[in-house]
Amino acid sequence: MGNHGISGNTRDVTINTENRYGVINATGGAIRIYYSKDKIELADIVRKGSSGKLIFKDSCSISCMAINVNNSFSFLPKGTRYTAIYLESSTDRDDCEQTIAENYEVKLDNGTNSNISGNYVGGNMAVRIRRELSTRSVFNATGRTLRVYCDSEKMQSGNIVIKGREGGKLAFKEDCSIPYISILPDDSFHFEGEGMNYASIYLEGSGNECQKTISENYEVPVDKSFIVTADLSIKFQSDKAETWEDEDGITHGQKS
Repeated sequence: MGNHGISGNTRDVTINTENRYGVINATGGAIRIYYSKDKIELADIVRKGSSGKLIFKDSCSISCMAINVNNSFSFLPKGTRYTAIYLESSTDRDDCEQTIAENYEVKLDNGTNSNISGNYVGGNMAVRIRRELSTRSVFNATGRTLRVYCDSEKMQSGNIVIKGREGGKLAFKEDCSIPYISILPDDSFHFEGEGMNYASIYLEGSGNECQKTISENYEVPVDKSFIVTADLSIKFQSDKAETWEDEDGITHGQKS
């Protein structure tokens, strides 16, 4: 993140998914991923509109997720084997701007990287899917969704959150240029390489609401993983224990 792994308009990010897979959207646009344990019938997903452009079918029964811009992060559900990946139109999200991959098979080899590339607005389009288990991770044991911004240098909170109009509640800035990752309850994210020095950690609310600031510019340990607990404190992971156990021997989250 930040200056990590940037080459042209691509970003290489390693994700700790505990036998699940994560996707970083580095296309500069919104992507739509259809996923299944079986091969996908592509005719069930898109159709040609009256203008000849591809349109996503409203009646599609195949599960899908949308990943917006700003290099946001999402997990592929367990059991996923095949994916069909499309770029949504910037003017109408029901329109398919470009096909990135059809029936892309998720590989289960540990540490194997898979790239899908194509050209879009003069830049390089890339979706990287990787499985990686190692130290230097953050584990979300809060029971709620975390949003974690990462950069190589300390971040200004005013570049991330602003006071909203309703009741002065905090909201995430939509034009923030700092990449972030949304981490679901009982999931995790792995930090790796340059550009992962600092993390600002927040609780996500509904819409774009920031429910609470947990830590700003937390210095990511070089060789330690940490757990964000249910009481929103940060605990170091035990060196000898299961993933969700802290140095005091307490296991956190639903996996306890």
